[in-house]
Amino acid sequence: MRAVVEESFQKAMSHLRDHLAAAPEQGVEALIEANFAVMSQPNARIFATILLEAVGEDSPVRAAYAEQYRILRRSYAEYLRSVSAPVTDPDAVAVALLGATLGINIQHRLDPEHVDRRAAVTALESVCTRALTER
Repeated sequence: MRAVVEESFQKAMSHLRDHLAAAPEQGVEALIEANFAVMSQPNARIFATILLEAVGEDSPVRAAYAEQYRILRRSYAEYLRSVSAPVTDPDAVAVALLGATLGINIQHRLDPEHVDRRAAVTALESVCTRALTER
């Protein structure tokens, strides 16, 4: 299972980097959109599936899953720094964005007929944009 976790995250990170590189504008919205693109892939449900196992304290994949999330958060924060996003704490914003997008995706996977992932992502982008411009 650890190998599946690591390979799944590596593929997702590659897709995320490709999407960010092709984004017409750089910043928080581009990062949210890149995450949306990755999580919209049919094989992305592996993350929610294994997450349920990984949160158990005695889970054999907990450490591997946590490490992959650390790498992902670090990547988010480094991206925010590299594009000079107007955030005071890129590490905290990385945690918040990952948590928000993860929550949206889990809700959508659980109830796709009643959770419009595109609308939720658009709302998240709007909230982030307003918060960053009202500083």
